[in-house]
Amino acid sequence: MKFIIDCESGLSALESVSNGFDCSKSELVSALLDFDVDYIFENDPPSCSCEELIANEIISRLGKPKPIHAIMWFHCTRTIESNSFDDGLLPLKQSLPSVWGMLEYLAPSKVVQQNLAKMRADGVDNHHYTSKVANSIDDGIYGFQVRELAIRKNAGLHDYLNLAEIVEDILNGYKSEFGTDLVIHYKNKLIPKIVKFVSTKKTELKELECALGYLYTFVRGEKPDSSSWGFISMDGEMVPPSDIVKIESFPTSNDMGNYL
Repeated sequence: MKFIIDCESGLSALESVSNGFDCSKSELVSALLDFDVDYIFENDPPSCSCEELIANEIISRLGKPKPIHAIMWFHCTRTIESNSFDDGLLPLKQSLPSVWGMLEYLAPSKVVQQNLAKMRADGVDNHHYTSKVANSIDDGIYGFQVRELAIRKNAGLHDYLNLAEIVEDILNGYKSEFGTDLVIHYKNKLIPKIVKFVSTKKTELKELECALGYLYTFVRGEKPDSSSWGFISMDGEMVPPSDIVKIESFPTSNDMGNYL
């Protein structure tokens, strides 16, 4: 069986990572509980990160895992309820016309619709927007490795389930040019969604370290921390429909914690 890391939940991570080590789930749990990261760092601090330490400890107990074939990733967005991503996940340059079309279609009035069309043609008074459109490094697609961290609000990181970055940039530009804040209107019209997709683009030791960091906290009944952090940019490559595994839609609630 190919080694595909899936951190949709602690249980799926346990299942997929134990497959990668060719061991039982109980053996992996025992190995994770067999050492205390805090104790090690307090008494004999290693010259490596927490997630590297966890991976080193597990490999020393269970042996070297199989090569990682693929990773499951979780792309967060807010879009129209009917969007089933039939064309896959598109990078910014390809998806931008659809974003503008969506905003114009859902505009609260004819005046707003006309103003948006004018902005689309003349340019957006927002440096974040102009930078993203001009710079291919911001094309995405982006995804989290651990679903639970995709849902949690992370300090210093954009809340993708609240509004897509490019949508927020356009609406900020609209407010700057026309003086009207449309954020609440569009948040009420759009639905938070998580798109689970599989990719072979990024299958390195770092992704295994992330999964093991997540499992270290999971088996202890703790929330995931910085050792569980994993993120991907597809660098302008689309995610084809065949690589989309699951689409989750959520009620328009600010409390996403109910859906962990």
